[in-house]
Parts: sequence; C-alpha cells; structure tokens
Amino acid sequence: YLWYIVDFDKDPLLKKKGDLERESEKNNIYIKEHPFVSSIKGMKIFAVTPENLPTKIEAYKRELENDHQKIKEAILGPLSSITGNAIAGPNPQNKIMGEYTKLFNGLALNISEGEAEEIKKLSGIKKVVPNFKRELSLTDSVPLINADDI
Repeated sequence: YLWYIVDFDKDPLLKKKGDLERESEKNNIYIKEHPFVSSIKGMKIFAVTPENLPTKIEAYKRELENDHQKIKEAILGPLSSITGNAIAGPNPQNKIMGEYTKLFNGLALNISEGEAEEIKKLSGIKKVVPNFKRELSLTDSVPLINADDI
C-alpha cells in the first residue's frame, strides 16, 4: 500500500450541500402550500430555505473545517506520543499526504499499521483503510464493451 486513508464521521461538504439543497426545496414547497407557516416567528430562521441556503452551507463548511482541525490535532498529537517520535519524527505534520473536505472528508496519512489501529479508536473517525496502488488495464474491458467491433 502507499499510505492510509482516514475517513471522518461527518459528511463531506458536497454531500451536505446536496442534502441542504433538497431540504431547502422541500421546505420552500411546504411554505408555499402553507402560507401561515412563514408568519411563524423564527420558522424561516431555523428552517433551510432558498434565502438562507448559502449561509447554511457556509456555516457547515466552517463547522467541517473546525472539526477537521480538531480531529487532525487528535491524530497528530498521539502519533508523537505513540511512537515516541522515533517513527513520527520531530514533525508529525510530515505524515499528512493529503487533506480532503469536499468529496471526501478525511486525510491521507503516511503511517504504520500500528498507528492506523490507534487512529481507528479516536472519536470522529469512521474508518482507516490502506490505500493500495492499482494498476489498470483496458485490455480486458475492450471486449466487454464491444469496443473491438468498431
């Protein structure tokens, strides 16, 4: 494997954005069908509506970034103490191969199997899996899609 992928519990930004957009549309339809609802004080403040959708998305983005930072600190702090700096080195930040929040919420880390097992135990972690290098070959797919008939 190349490194480990650490998947955080929270949904990535684009999934949450889609969820909020669908919720906003449903709420908007409901409010149009039930006009009295829009007169209820605070209803539009707490419900996701087309008017406040950008604000709700931006708030989730900030929340995700804050959680991302906290989980990253929770991961990197123990790496130094777990390994006694012998493996992690003086700067555990060097173990971060990539950070992701949009399509995937997590990290790519250059860590050992033992470190991966310790990280799995941390709060906010959905799973930790090795990132294997894949070699793709189109040779087998050509006949499957009848591309050789062209």
